[in-house]
Amino acid sequence: MDDHHAHIVQRLSQRIAMRATADPQHSYTARLLQGPKEAVLRKVGEEALEVVLAAQSTDRAALIGELADLWYHTMVAAQRCSIDPAEVFAELEKRYTEGGN
Repeated sequence: MDDHHAHIVQRLSQRIAMRATADPQHSYTARLLQGPKEAVLRKVGEEALEVVLAAQSTDRAALIGELADLWYHTMVAAQRCSIDPAEVFAELEKRYTEGGN
């Protein structure tokens, strides 16, 4: 991932954090963040299943769209659980530098 793409992840994370105090009637993200935690987690599960189903087809654009949905909802779940994306990147880096996958 180049700096531009890392910047997109950072900007999306900041936007999700800003939505935490938005009016849930006007923001889907605010509804997810202010609603029951289970609703966000259920949405992550739904999106993961949609990724699996899309990956079984030959529609590359559909798979990319579903992956984007999963990443977004995963980031919302992380925000809901007070986890900064930098913590996830640090964990990935640790695994990579320790000779993991």
